[in-house]
This record gives sequence, structure tokens and C-alpha cells, in this order.
Amino acid sequence: MRQLRRDILFVSPFNHDHGTERISYEVIRAAMDHGFNVSLLYAGGRGELFSQLTLALGRQAVHALGPQDRRANVLRNAFHIMSHLIRLRPGIVFAVNPVMGISAGLAMSMLNRRLRCVSILAHHVFPAYCSDPVETRRMMKYFRAFDWHVVVSPSMEREIRPFVRDTARIECIPNAVDMADIQSQLHEGQGLAHPCPPHRWRCLHVGGLRPDKRVDRLLYAFASLPEREQAILLLVGDGDARGDLEALARSLGIAERCLFVGHQARPWAWAKGCDLFVQTPDWETFGLSVLEAMAAGLPVLTTGDNSPGLKDVVHDGVNGCLVESGDVDEFAKRWSGLLHDRCLRQRLVQAGFKTAQRFSLDAMRSRYVSFLSSCLV
Repeated sequence: MRQLRRDILFVSPFNHDHGTERISYEVIRAAMDHGFNVSLLYAGGRGELFSQLTLALGRQAVHALGPQDRRANVLRNAFHIMSHLIRLRPGIVFAVNPVMGISAGLAMSMLNRRLRCVSILAHHVFPAYCSDPVETRRMMKYFRAFDWHVVVSPSMEREIRPFVRDTARIECIPNAVDMADIQSQLHEGQGLAHPCPPHRWRCLHVGGLRPDKRVDRLLYAFASLPEREQAILLLVGDGDARGDLEALARSLGIAERCLFVGHQARPWAWAKGCDLFVQTPDWETFGLSVLEAMAAGLPVLTTGDNSPGLKDVVHDGVNGCLVESGDVDEFAKRWSGLLHDRCLRQRLVQAGFKTAQRFSLDAMRSRYVSFLSSCLV
């Protein structure tokens, strides 16, 4: 059988420079570096990483999709993807995340296998549709149009099995941490220059300020800390919930000790001088921010005991602290204990740093290149 062409059509969001977008960027660059001809259909089109890709690929290989906020837009994007598949005839179509997967899966279904190519869906984000039975059935319909599914943790592989056509065609490739870049950010020490009230402990949260991240629980826990008057909480990131969270901090009487510094292109520059990384999500697909905190030399305290990805990374009391989701009192208790136990924090830092080192960018790039090459045979 004739080998498929080394052309890949990536379908991916690009809204910022971290998380899913950073992983997409690394996969695309690795494919380019190993001789694949890459085209990109994107949603969003923001951030420095997207700008770098546009320059590297050339504008003729980069095309915009519309938003995915309505069914009509999903259908419109599916036709857009289908037209590019017919024109480019790639050997591989690689869609990133469920939202992109709906349109790409619909496009593949409409083509009804008329094109000879391998279709891949990378699940860097998974939980958004698990709790809604109607949405779950809708997702399953489109996901089964894909030949392969890429997941980022063994636990996530178990979660996704009911959604795929062939469970033998699930590839587990963990996300990665750019250790050198995080160390470079640390040396900048931007957070140390930011005016802060007097404090003994400095705690850090890095992540989107969105409802699903449950930063409100973090604020409730901070407000209940006996040590709150001797601590500050730096919140690096932005999102739709920021206004509500700032109002909550004022109502809890902790506004002066909660510093919302907004989106930062180099967020780990704020980790210098911090004593602890804290977050309170219900669910994380992989917990990349946790690994990055470990790489930055911070002890980690997180909720998410029911998160497949977090349980694969954080081992309670060994390389971090993992608390039951929604238990604000227990979270505050563990938080207080960590602030007063310097020896425990140091042990967690040492073990956490070793954990982060196992998730190298070179290993992830190599895994993706090998996987993509095998798909063409």
C-alpha cells in the first residue's frame, strides 16, 4: 500500500501562550522540524506563540476558523475544514480538543472516508462534556469519526474509552514542561518588584480566572486562614470571573492581601520568593500548571482528588498535597500546616522538581514525531 503524504492539517485553538496552546505549538514545531508539511486552521489567533507559527509556516498555510459558540458556527467551521481537506489532501488531520473535534469530526463524517488520510483527535481538555448526558452523546457521535485519539495521562485513557470507536487506537503522550524557560522566568523575579503589604508568607496561584477553576474556594480558604494577616496571595491570570472574584475578596475582607496581577506573558517570573503554590479546581485534565509550579521549585497544594490527570502527577504527602475537591476547611487546614512546616515544604519541593524533570519537552516532541510517522505507514 502506498504511504500517505507527509502533510498534516492541524486544527487548533490559539488564544494565549500557555496550556493547550503551548503544547500545540510544540507539536507543530516538532512536526515541521522532522520534515512534515504543516498547514494550520486556528480559532482565536492570539498570543506570541501564534505569531511565531504564522511566521514559520507562512501566511498561505495559516487560515482562520470562526468561533464555536453556536451550532451554526460549528457547522460553518466543519464546511471550512472539509474544503481544506479536499484542497490539501493531507496524510493526517490533527484536531486539538473537543470543541475543535466536533467540527473536524463532522467534516470527516460528511466526507464519508472519500479522502485517504488518518484523523487524530488530541484530548488536552476532556471534562467539559462528561457531566451532561446530551452533550456526551453528541460528542461520542463525532469522536467516533476519528481513527486515533491522543490522551495525556493513563487515567484519562481509562476515562475516554467509552467515547472512542477502537480502544486499541488510544495513544497516551503526557504533556511536558519547559524546564529551561521556567528557570529563565524565575531569574527575572518580577513578582519581587511588585508593591505588596508586609508579609511573612507569599502564596501563588497561576491559572485562568474562570468559573471551572473554582478560585472562589481558594479565596474562602485564604479568608479562613489564621495566618492571613501575615500572608499574601498572588493571583496571576485573567478571565471572565475576575470581577466577581475581586468583589468576593472585598466582601471577605482580604482584598488588601489578594493581589490580582492579571495576565502575564511570563507567569513564573512571579514565583520568585513565593513559599507555596495553591489551586482549588474541581477537575484538571493533566495539571500542567502543577508541574510547572514543581519545576519552579514550589511546594504544591491542590484540590482535584477526582481529576484523572492530577492523580497521575501528584502523590499526596510525597511530591505535593492533594485535598478532596470542595472541602474548603480541609484545604485551609493543610494550607496552614504547610506554612508552618518548612521541612515538609522542602521535601515536597525536592520530590516535585524530580517529578517535573520526567516530563521533558524533548521526550514529548519525540513521542509525537514517532506517533505521527507511524500513522503514515
